[in-house]
Amino acid sequence: MSPVTTVESEVWQALAAVVDPEIPAVSVVEMGMIKSLEVHPGNVRVVVLPTFSGCPAIGVIKRDIAAAVANLPGIEA
Repeated sequence: MSPVTTVESEVWQALAAVVDPEIPAVSVVEMGMIKSLEVHPGNVRVVVLPTFSGCPAIGVIKRDIAAAVANLPGIEA
């Protein structure tokens, strides 16, 4: 297991602030919706799992995740 980088830690913190629009008291991290993330210089890839097939909120969740990660310093994509 590789050590968690500062950027990766910042990404996890940003993701913890993204709420499920259908249950706003719970973050996407708490819901277990983040399958994995990869951090590369200037680039982050987040793999999101919907809570169920056909989740109507997945588009909003992906948009909110992208916005939260894009706001981090040094992240371009």
